Amino acid sequence: MNRWNVAIIFLSCLCSVTAFTTLYYLGNAVAEWYVILLVIIGIVIEYLVLIKIAKTKNGLIPSQISALVLIFLAIPIFGYAIIGVSIPQTQWFRSLDVAMACPDGTNVFFHLDLNFSTSGVFSAENPIHVNALIYNLNITDDLTKHLGAISFTNAFNINEKNVVGGVLAYGFLPIYNDGNGQYSVDGKLIWHQSEKCYIIPLPPFQGNLTAKNYDSVQLYGDPVLYVSSTADTLAFRTNHVILQLTYVVIGFSVIMLHPILKELFPDSKLHKKKK
Repeated sequence: MNRWNVAIIFLSCLCSVTAFTTLYYLGNAVAEWYVILLVIIGIVIEYLVLIKIAKTKNGLIPSQISALVLIFLAIPIFGYAIIGVSIPQTQWFRSLDVAMACPDGTNVFFHLDLNFSTSGVFSAENPIHVNALIYNLNITDDLTKHLGAISFTNAFNINEKNVVGGVLAYGFLPIYNDGNGQYSVDGKLIWHQSEKCYIIPLPPFQGNLTAKNYDSVQLYGDPVLYVSSTADTLAFRTNHVILQLTYVVIGFSVIMLHPILKELFPDSKLHKKKK
């Protein structure tokens, strides 16, 4: 393999990587128009250099050059369809002061910051990540002696195998002592139906949560999260797949341009043979 063949391979890969990076950047960020224009000009220059070297140094005929260019232009489009098209992340933050009596009778006051995040929307059958921080407590001893975990209205664990006696166990997130009077909660939960979600404080315990009704221990007030129906989950997932397939179709459309380019730029060697 001579150095010009190596140059062709290198330039082809560079063109594909640059095109993929551009697609990914433009799909996940907002850029000024002149930045987009400069990037497009840069990609065009890369492909022009590739065509020039392929024609003058490697002696490729026009149909071979057009096939090379189209293939390495389609590859980043296919790659973007697979890993570049992402579902947008949704965030929701709630901050509230909590005053409650623990199951053991201890009255506690603390500030609670709740961060919810998910792919798409907060909807049923779509895992939701929950991160919480508890601080500014009125008690000096360990909060985990009085509260062991928190849950939310009709929340379930992601692990569907967590079944006791044929009843699916409710989900909960343990409270951890971070020191310095702060406590944290972190994990994922899932809802199987639309719901107005309230916080459910739980005592220290081991095992599974199988009670069917926790209304009596919910912290009422304003709901901390609204979970919509399963239809919303199906909608954004379907839209995601459709967008991926759209890029796949675009990639194949680019490759299918080869017969057209072959007619527009016929191989000079073939014409010479006909003469």
